[in-house]
Amino acid sequence: MRTDDIPWDAHLAWYQRQLTRSDGSLLIGVEGDQPVGVARFDVSGGEAVITIAVAPDSRGRGVGRSLIGLVTAAALARPDVRIAVAYTRPDNLASQRAFLNNQYLQVGSADLAGVTMVRFQKSKRGP
Repeated sequence: MRTDDIPWDAHLAWYQRQLTRSDGSLLIGVEGDQPVGVARFDVSGGEAVITIAVAPDSRGRGVGRSLIGLVTAAALARPDVRIAVAYTRPDNLASQRAFLNNQYLQVGSADLAGVTMVRFQKSKRGP
């Protein structure tokens, strides 16, 4: 799990790959003409791993909760996805609430690249 700055060239190459992938999707949240966040999912083995990022000026207004609802619906609509999964840092209580408010269940933790993360999941039949 990276938290450091990503070089522009590496980010641009990643973004180009995202636009042509068939095993995931990238959504951009917009209010009016302003981007407020991004959400994506990557599919592997029947799971869609959900990731969101909310613009700093848009935090605390329910944008994350809305993005989670939209990206989860898109992921679970795919026939190759049986469960949506998300990971948050243990101290990110706002993200945890946003997933719980979208009927995700907290189901333990996982080590992702040396960082302990809280795991949430939601199946097509509910939490």
